[in-house]
Amino acid sequence: MHDLDRLAAIFAALASPTRLRIVTLLARARDQGRAAASAPGVLEIADDAEISRFSASFHLEQLRDAGIVRKVRVGTRWAHSLTEEAMDAVDEWLFDVADDRALSAIPG
Repeated sequence: MHDLDRLAAIFAALASPTRLRIVTLLARARDQGRAAASAPGVLEIADDAEISRFSASFHLEQLRDAGIVRKVRVGTRWAHSLTEEAMDAVDEWLFDVADDRALSAIPG
């Protein structure tokens, strides 16, 4: 059974074009095999997403609060990456809905 409250929090956090852009940037970094030590920091994310550092920090906090992004201290900076748990939860739910199995698991 799916944790619908957690999924709702994830989808709410993703309901922003800027946050979707940040998640896409982090997914590309992951797919390029970047290690935690070279994962993007706030300045790189801000530059790549074409937003201010303040805006990047705000959106990353929203994504962290929803459990989508984690940050780790690497030397003097914070590196950001996607959490596999959140991505797996979304993948599983979307797969189940597409396969029509999750619909019977949703109350109401």
